[in-house]
Amino acid sequence: MGMVFSHILFNMRTYFWNFFGFGMLAKRQAIKKMLIHHEIDVCFLLETKRAACTDKFVNFLWNEQNIRWTSVDAVGKSGGVLVLWIAIFGVHSSSDFACAVVGVYAARFSF
Repeated sequence: MGMVFSHILFNMRTYFWNFFGFGMLAKRQAIKKMLIHHEIDVCFLLETKRAACTDKFVNFLWNEQNIRWTSVDAVGKSGGVLVLWIAIFGVHSSSDFACAVVGVYAARFSF
């Protein structure tokens, strides 16, 4: 028997951005505006260059009450990943089907 999934799983708006650091206020404001304007559901911010992320910082970027997030801290002045998502995504409401979104970030190699 096949399973019918809600259209919401196929309309998830995901955004990846190699950000090159959060140092400038204008960059943080651009992220905030983009998340709201484009109604993003899952956002991967790469190269944050941020030693640590906090709830306060995430709430500045995306002031949504159902927001969840995780991060990998930068080492020195390189790296850092921040992933934000709206908590209603992830489980199909009538079947408990778990949905996973994976973002892979790795160095580019030239051959």
